Amino acid sequence: MRSCISQTEKRRPLPSVLASLLALGLVLLVHSFALGVVAPDPPYRAAVIRTGQFPGVRLSSGLTIYDEELRNGRLLTRYWGSNGQIVPDAYLDGDRWQIDMLPADAFKLEIEKQELSGTWKWIGAEKSEVRNPDGLLVTMELESTARPIRVKVYTLLSGGPVMVRWLEVTNSGSRPTAISNVSPWAGQLWHTPNFAEKLQPDANNVYELGYVQYDKWGQEGAWRFEPVVNATKIVSGERGKSGWGHPSFFAKNNSTGEWFAASLGWSGNWKIRVTSRVEKYPVDRTGRVDKPDTDARLFFDMGPNTVDPALRVLEPGETVKTAETHILCMKSDLDHVTQALLDHVRKDVLPAHPSEHVFDVEANHRGYIFDHETEEGFKREIDMAADIGAEMFVIDAGWYGPEPNQWYPNVGDWYAGAWLPNDLQPIREYARKKGMQFGLWMEPEGIGANSKLAKEHPDWILKRNSQPITNNRQIDVANPVVAKWMESEIGRVIRTYDLDMFRID
Repeated sequence: MRSCISQTEKRRPLPSVLASLLALGLVLLVHSFALGVVAPDPPYRAAVIRTGQFPGVRLSSGLTIYDEELRNGRLLTRYWGSNGQIVPDAYLDGDRWQIDMLPADAFKLEIEKQELSGTWKWIGAEKSEVRNPDGLLVTMELESTARPIRVKVYTLLSGGPVMVRWLEVTNSGSRPTAISNVSPWAGQLWHTPNFAEKLQPDANNVYELGYVQYDKWGQEGAWRFEPVVNATKIVSGERGKSGWGHPSFFAKNNSTGEWFAASLGWSGNWKIRVTSRVEKYPVDRTGRVDKPDTDARLFFDMGPNTVDPALRVLEPGETVKTAETHILCMKSDLDHVTQALLDHVRKDVLPAHPSEHVFDVEANHRGYIFDHETEEGFKREIDMAADIGAEMFVIDAGWYGPEPNQWYPNVGDWYAGAWLPNDLQPIREYARKKGMQFGLWMEPEGIGANSKLAKEHPDWILKRNSQPITNNRQIDVANPVVAKWMESEIGRVIRTYDLDMFRID
């Protein structure tokens, strides 16, 4: 076939700019092969420890900066930053007198109902690189002058926008004492002067708070965002165990475009308190103002909660670690904030998945045979799962207990029901014959009203003041005998059914 481009056209010189770009690309290509691929910079994390009149630390992780100092016996938040910019001390000195009168304590600790803010003495601080998860661990040690209590404040910096903090509380006295309240991380999130410059003059919604509205099944994604204006918003979880509520919140600064997201690594009762102070100074008739026209601050604290007078009793010389608080500070949109949180969870929170099973496609049987499980029905589900390419078949609720079609009140009796006379082994082998792995669900902390367990051990039901709680449906794992039984049941189920995957949700 004859070319539609003439020989003359083929020999025509390239335009000089295009030729230059191609030549530059060739040089860069040769250069990259000669020197190899340049490795990305390692995550940036750093800590500056200050001593002297106002000891403290400045922590940097990626572009996130957090600064705190000990003053008048209080460890106080100086500032947070999301752009990597360090605020000069000269800019902060004038704010000290205001911070002294505000709820800016970087953590809170009550011993026997006595708040120890204002009693802390600096002992020292250090930093070290740690592994699993990788990061820079900064440790600050304080001692109370009012109680025989020492606290180590740990902060882990991974190089991303999320920092993690927890406390170690030591009873250095000679008698038992009790922690009555603790917030591992607290203080001032934002100080936003002149916010009206970026918002409408009549706008008060400098800060918005996002939180989960319900602690009910199926409502995990029902987040609510609302302004917090000269008020304190309290969000709490009171179910007594992990579940559908989230000990987490989002906060948005509508003036700066920044976000905070905080989460508490705790599965019991919890409480979050967020307080805003928004001030507008009136303008006189001449249009003059002697102060900035607007000023706003946002404060928070979050931690475990209980109706009992003590969260935890400490024996003499005993040390206890608090729950971890994970905080993200970031200037971006909500999508990027959420992805940064997920990256943190995958990288630094969850244990690593076995590499060969990270993306397995799972088929869960709880569909139209809901509470009507039979061996024939399971095998039919396995056939359909194999046809769609599933790699794992999981049996969920409904396989155990004294009577069929009663998964909820049957929990606690972790043996296949009479409607599965051959037990689960034939179903497991059928799934494997079809090329799939086999998984099983159980609720080891559950104790259903119809279960043999409830009839034989009514004393195992979780109670408060001798009255059952959580709908009579949870065993008391604070009892060592009960905890040992639960652990043995988990092990027995895994061994008996030779599981590839064990699920607790």
